[in-house]
Amino acid sequence: MFRSRYGAFALLWSMACGGYPEPQQPVCPASVDPEWSAWNPRRTNPSKAMHVPARDTVRIESAIEDDPVDVLLRRARRRLPNLSLHQAPVDETLRWFAEIGQFNVIISAEAGARKVSLSLKNVSLQAAFRAVLASARLEARLLADNIIEVRPKSH
Repeated sequence: MFRSRYGAFALLWSMACGGYPEPQQPVCPASVDPEWSAWNPRRTNPSKAMHVPARDTVRIESAIEDDPVDVLLRRARRRLPNLSLHQAPVDETLRWFAEIGQFNVIISAEAGARKVSLSLKNVSLQAAFRAVLASARLEARLLADNIIEVRPKSH
């Protein structure tokens, strides 16, 4: 009786440990990559990089890139982690932004009477300023070096 139990145990042991084939080596990703993705020293070595001049090209500049108001607001380089406003007066909100960004703001009477509600998280001062302008249907223009005029949009 002891031998039959031992024989069954040996059979199970051989099946569990040695009865299955060895696992094959995984396929190396480099062996299946297409030829064009192979390492190219000229592509990765900056000292041997090639300069190819572009001819007959036109640079298309965006309107935001040239907007002097955005240039002034970008200089502030401040981020607002959380900004939540509910029925806040636009004139007070924009004056607060001007104080943070260290620029001057002139707000027309029609623009100052408006209210704004918004919730922003981790935005730049520029994005927050533009969001308030957009939600209150206002526009801004640069009057002098660091003076921004805010007025209702003209349609």
